[in-house]
Amino acid sequence: MEVLDRTDTLELLVDNEAMARSVSQVMNDVGDIRSDLALMANGRTVELNHEVSLLILNVLEALGKGTRVSISTTPKEISANTAADMLGISRPTFLKWAKEHGTSFRRVGKQKRFETSDVLKLRDVQRAKKVAAFEALRKELDALE
Repeated sequence: MEVLDRTDTLELLVDNEAMARSVSQVMNDVGDIRSDLALMANGRTVELNHEVSLLILNVLEALGKGTRVSISTTPKEISANTAADMLGISRPTFLKWAKEHGTSFRRVGKQKRFETSDVLKLRDVQRAKKVAAFEALRKELDALE
């Protein structure tokens, strides 16, 4: 395994088959990705809460598949460009969504800065809309059968 970067993003890459097999075996031994984990440190067992366990299991699952994993923190405020990148949409689309939902921002010079938590809430709203649209389509298709 190679640590590619440790500045503000921890980037990991499993770069050999033996390591990937070892990680895959751990995942097979765990069995259920929703399991809670414990950590052995200096002869002590430390129980990890569910969120931390889920994070570790997701990282291990991705590494076992040979996927490059990046773990980073996000600042309290982000630019419209960064928000759009996080959501996988264009900057104009993000600004349109933000306006439609009354997402607040502050100006730093000419740039708009958005609270990361507000952007994540906006993401959740958009996901819920997609799920609702998919469920409606699914019901229509079921009615046709």
